Amino acid sequence: MTLGIGLILGAPLIATLGPRYLCRLLTPAVQPGLALAAWIGSTVAMWASALAGAAILAIPGGTEVDGLFGMARNCLNAATTGEPVPWAQVVAIVLAATTGIAVLRWAVITVRLVRRDRRRRAEQLSLLRLVCRREDSVFWLDEDAPMAFSIGGRAGVVVATTAVARLTGPHRAAIVAHERAHLRGRHHVLVLLADATHRALPIAPLCRQLPAVVRVLVEVAADAAAARECGAETVSDALADVAGGDAPMGALGATNESVADRRAWLRRQRGVSRWARSRTGLALAATASTGPLAASVSCVAGLVLLTCPTF
Repeated sequence: MTLGIGLILGAPLIATLGPRYLCRLLTPAVQPGLALAAWIGSTVAMWASALAGAAILAIPGGTEVDGLFGMARNCLNAATTGEPVPWAQVVAIVLAATTGIAVLRWAVITVRLVRRDRRRRAEQLSLLRLVCRREDSVFWLDEDAPMAFSIGGRAGVVVATTAVARLTGPHRAAIVAHERAHLRGRHHVLVLLADATHRALPIAPLCRQLPAVVRVLVEVAADAAAARECGAETVSDALADVAGGDAPMGALGATNESVADRRAWLRRQRGVSRWARSRTGLALAATASTGPLAASVSCVAGLVLLTCPTF
């Protein structure tokens, strides 16, 4: 019971306090990929801890798990005349049921969004095959406005207009590299996960801020990936060439988010220290994601030990 309570309490802890410490990662001093990993990792940790906590609380008292982590229930029982404490089980059932409903709601919303996204993606690809010519794994759309975007999925594609094709070679390569970075990073899936989380639990600060943050971070991460391939200055100039473009619903485009801010981010990223790209940076992202869970479980276990030292 102790572990279950700790995990369940850890989920709202992340949902409430997460943005306060995760926002500190939204700086050019930190690689955008690491910041993105921390925000997504915190979201996954929130849902996983809620589900695991609910499962543990729902396990009958005589199971091995309860024997290992049942200090809270044992302490409550010991505080009485030896009779079981019915409300302890009631509280556990209520917590498990409430958390389970929230997780189920998120799962249902996610499935619906995935199905809708698949239908929309199939329609878009069917239309693109009719009106575009394919060259070098890129669908070229006959359009005077400079625009480029990517459509995710198992067979994700990059789409660009003929106006992009007329750009200088390095600038054209930078735009295509940006869109391919979206596909490699599965950014479309991350955006969908953020949208589902917001719809399932919009009252939580983390869930409320997640879609906007993820949309910005996937663009900045794609910029950084293209910069490593083509050079930061080239990517910055290429973004200026296609500023003002748009992308269809469900796609990620090079100009979907503020181009001016992203160009400033690219310039400031030149001085990023190497640790931000190393395993140390990944460890810090993992700590930001799972640290609150460890703190929650530790606090609950410590409280039980302090109030019931015989156990």
